[in-house]
Amino acid sequence: MEPKKENRGGRRSYQPGRPKKDEEQEVINLLDKHIDRNIVAAKLLEKIKQGDMKAITLYFNYVYGKPMQSIEQTTNLTVGDLNLSDLIAFDKKKEE
Repeated sequence: MEPKKENRGGRRSYQPGRPKKDEEQEVINLLDKHIDRNIVAAKLLEKIKQGDMKAITLYFNYVYGKPMQSIEQTTNLTVGDLNLSDLIAFDKKKEE
């Protein structure tokens, strides 16, 4: 009888990963005590009026979100004598 394999999934103690939500909130609260949001907004507006592209991009990303990124992907895979690209092309011709 073989010994049972150990469960090896999950996070390791030496891999801290993303901070826990309450840790993030602690940092946010600490910064909020020392940073006035109105001053930050005024400084951002000043930079935007100066034409600072990083400030403009930051503003648009937060207000409108980042534009959708499209990825063009082409994959050719040949298994033995079978070329999957030909099968996909065959299906497209069949639908027309």
